[in-house]
Amino acid sequence: MTIGPDHTHDPVNDQLRAAHIATGEPRYSLQMDRLSGGYHRRWTNDRRQALQWHRDAMADPQMKAVFCFDHIAIDMLAFDFRQGGRDGQVSIH
Repeated sequence: MTIGPDHTHDPVNDQLRAAHIATGEPRYSLQMDRLSGGYHRRWTNDRRQALQWHRDAMADPQMKAVFCFDHIAIDMLAFDFRQGGRDGQVSIH
C-alpha cells in the first residue's frame, strides 16, 4: 500500500491558529448583529457557554444574525439569520 501526501493539511489554518493563540483571546467568539445596525461580540473558552449565548441571542427580537466561531478549529459552530433580517441587498455608501 502506498500512502500519498496529506492534501487535507492547510498551513494557512496553522498560521491562523498560531495568530489567534498569540492574541491570548478565548477560543470561541459570538458575534451578534443587531437589526438597528452595529454588532456585539463576546468571547469564552467554554463551547457550551458559546452555544448557549447563541441560543439566547437568537431569542432576542433585536438580533439580525448570530455567528458562533471556533478560532482553534477554524470552524463555524453555529450561525443563524432572523427571518426577514437578511434580504440580500447591498448598500454602498
